[in-house]
Amino acid sequence: MIISIICPVCKASNELNARNTACRRCREDLSLLYSIKGYSYKYRLYSIYLLTLQQEQEGVNLAHVAQNLVKSI
Repeated sequence: MIISIICPVCKASNELNARNTACRRCREDLSLLYSIKGYSYKYRLYSIYLLTLQQEQEGVNLAHVAQNLVKSI
């Protein structure tokens, strides 16, 4: 999965994947940010799936977890 992340060190825009998790400009390790943002996307997709199964409460709870992950970055 390709995820766009702005480097907190040099502010460069990066498109990271599982094999390349370093900033293209300053080479800072962004693997932790990649993981957090990746889990957020996965939780959002699973939340939508739960909502289609009419499991509203579980879907809403998972959406809140995904939102809080992104806010923590």
